[in-house]
Amino acid sequence: MNVPLGTPEKRFADLNRDELIADIRNFMEKKKTGYIVILAEGKYSFQEGFMALDGGMIFASHFEYLKYDKEFKASDALNRTLNLILSGKGLYDIYTWSTQQVELFKVFNDDLMFIENVTPLRLTQIIPKSQKDYETGDLAEFINKSPSREELLKKYKMSEIKEEKPIDEQIADDLEKGIIDEHKQLEEMLSEYISSSEKEKPKMTSETSKLGETPPVGHGIQKFKDLTLKEDK
Repeated sequence: MNVPLGTPEKRFADLNRDELIADIRNFMEKKKTGYIVILAEGKYSFQEGFMALDGGMIFASHFEYLKYDKEFKASDALNRTLNLILSGKGLYDIYTWSTQQVELFKVFNDDLMFIENVTPLRLTQIIPKSQKDYETGDLAEFINKSPSREELLKKYKMSEIKEEKPIDEQIADDLEKGIIDEHKQLEEMLSEYISSSEKEKPKMTSETSKLGETPPVGHGIQKFKDLTLKEDK
């Protein structure tokens, strides 16, 4: 996805259902042109939902599970993006576009556009009342995959033990199958590492403000930044 860098109207706003819906409706009612990006933390991956609007109607959408680089486009993306409104744990950005910028977006992202634009009335009808679990099905190929021995060792911070303390052949076999709890010996070896790994689980704040870095909201915009700046010359 290639997105011209617009003018920020709201940045890094906390993901609150009522406030976000009000912002989307206000944007549409005023017939503005631009885009809204939502970043939310899911069970397995951070998720980024994108909606492009022109003249008060949503005409394109993109959705991505950032950890797995799995994307959805157009209507499939919009369903998942609207579903993020109910996440309650994330951020969102709102940007406006000039006429030239929205046309530039359309030229390079025709695969994200709908056959029929979403009007304010239609949006009211399709905003979900309860959050649907798209994630489990969408990421089944990743989350149901049996981890390799190397992946398990890495996950539990045991790569150094792999070299210094060879693991019993039976335990190694069970590692490959993902069977961990049945071996007390392995549990003792892993307990310390499991505890530390849980503490290191990514949090929204550690991905954004604590690092003093811009979160991955609208992460595709830089590619077209130079082209956008040229428009004012």
